[in-house]
Amino acid sequence: RRVWDVLDRVPETGYEETVLLSDLDDVSWSFYRNGWVEFWPLANDPFSQSRLPRAVKFTLSFADGRTIDRIIMIDHQG
Repeated sequence: RRVWDVLDRVPETGYEETVLLSDLDDVSWSFYRNGWVEFWPLANDPFSQSRLPRAVKFTLSFADGRTIDRIIMIDHQG
C-alpha cells in the first residue's frame, strides 16, 4: 500500500509503502447473478452492461497452500 502525506500530489511527491500481504500467489474473482461467472459484465449480454452482479467473491491463494474466500453481497435497493 502506498500512502502520500498530501492530497494534491505531483509525480515527485514521496510516499510511504507498506506490505499488507506477503506470500500471496493468486487472487481470483467471481461474480454472481443467476450463477457464478468469472467475468463481469458478461459478453454479449446487454443486461449485465448496466447492472451490478448480486454478489462478488474473491479468493486469496497463498504460497503455503492456504486460501481465503470472501463473498460480498451487493445491495440492489439503494
